[in-house]
Amino acid sequence: AAPKVSVLHAGIALADTWAGLSETGNRDSESRGHVTATWAGLSETGNRDSESRGHVTDLIIGGSVRGDVLAVMPGANGQVQVWMGGRHKGTFSPTGKIIVHGRAGNDTITVDPRVKATTLLFGEAGDDTLIAGGGNAVLVGGDGVDTLTSGTGRNLLIAGQGASDKLDGTLGSNVLVRGSTNYDAHEVALAELLAEWSRNDADDETRLSHLRDTFARGLNDPYKLDPATVLNYAGLEPLLIGDNENWL
Repeated sequence: AAPKVSVLHAGIALADTWAGLSETGNRDSESRGHVTATWAGLSETGNRDSESRGHVTDLIIGGSVRGDVLAVMPGANGQVQVWMGGRHKGTFSPTGKIIVHGRAGNDTITVDPRVKATTLLFGEAGDDTLIAGGGNAVLVGGDGVDTLTSGTGRNLLIAGQGASDKLDGTLGSNVLVRGSTNYDAHEVALAELLAEWSRNDADDETRLSHLRDTFARGLNDPYKLDPATVLNYAGLEPLLIGDNENWL
């Protein structure tokens, strides 16, 4: 059976969908777990390999084209609550990742530190503030002047293409990328890079070497962070905060 995907757009639940049956998109995971979630003209495509990951539920949250204040808060019995603009938009039970797309506007996206799920936060257009929670996380600023703050897990912070971004890696164990990457909109690649960085059976040096060189055959293979995939634009100098962090 296919992994289930709960989709919200602008804080409104549009679809809870199993393989191939959806008014807003389609899910086909009979073989590789290919998922296409489409809502309000925005399409995000990724792979959920149900053979290796089992039956999982990913929660996808989409903001509006205006500036949004989105918050993911803990609920009862391991559930999570989604708030938008101070209004409660629903309670969900993801067993996989929580993925948030800010879309246009100056967005603030916050995951409460009591939420331990793996999260992927995308600021996209606008001057955005992204704050990771208590689980492992990827934060991607996108365009604009963005502020990215790590959580208490293992984090991958990617500044994006905006000037004067701020990357705060004070909490957790982090890899901070000064610019953008070829994977800024590639959920599968980012999830696999994070899987390598967050594994517990290898030390920091080994995991970093895997991130930089896929010949090492880490969990991130074939995706890597090297001069060909990390784009540090000339003249962009984001503010990097944190002790003993790993800068790229």
